[in-house]
Amino acid sequence: MSQISKTLYRLLLRHGRDMTRRSLEFQFTKPMDKDAWLTKGGAPSWVSPEPLYSTEAIQDGLPWVDPERLQYGKVTGETVISCVRKYFRRPLGDDETVDGRIDRAFQAIRALEEQLYYARSGSSSCTDGVRVDVTTCFVGSQKELDVMYDEEEDGPPKYYYSYRIRVTNLGKEPVQLLSRHWKLYDKDGKLQMEVAKGAKGVLGQTPIIKANTCFSYYSGTDTETKGATMEGSFGLVRGDQAFEAPVALFKFLDR
Repeated sequence: MSQISKTLYRLLLRHGRDMTRRSLEFQFTKPMDKDAWLTKGGAPSWVSPEPLYSTEAIQDGLPWVDPERLQYGKVTGETVISCVRKYFRRPLGDDETVDGRIDRAFQAIRALEEQLYYARSGSSSCTDGVRVDVTTCFVGSQKELDVMYDEEEDGPPKYYYSYRIRVTNLGKEPVQLLSRHWKLYDKDGKLQMEVAKGAKGVLGQTPIIKANTCFSYYSGTDTETKGATMEGSFGLVRGDQAFEAPVALFKFLDR
């Protein structure tokens, strides 16, 4: 094993041991599309439900990893250590090169750090058979994104974040998403903005989500401070029964 390979191997093991020590685990998710909110109309779409979604995310991000080693797409410190030892400690195969293994190691480090970021900032909740998963990312500051920005005229720069919502129907009957409710807080927990309860649908739609299907869309917000948080709920109906699915608190963090 080359010195570079040894260094990367130890770094990946360190990540796994740190996750184990802190009892961290996360569900593998697909990378965020930073353009979806601002230039693609929120990119509403139908995506695979869990656990297939996480399996697809692994295959897209780390195609050389056997998804069965990460049961149901869940990543723990133990699974990181197991995968690192399987893929980086064994002798090179006939079709492998040192450079290829080093590239895989860098790819694994980037993917792991990205997934840990998503896990720290996102949230997941399940109510009455409706699962809501949120993934967030930092888009940039007003100073970076607005060529006309002038601090003297506009004041302190705002910070822009995007979030992806996935609503999965785990039940046996269709549900329709009718309304939304959001509360945005600054880093100190002070209410910064509220979308009133009962606001119609999402992106102008009130999707009917059939059993074992998942509706996904992007949105975003600007905040006055870094470290803001957001929570809310969706109003849904199943047959003649109306109910709310809370969206657990999620965070807007830099890397």
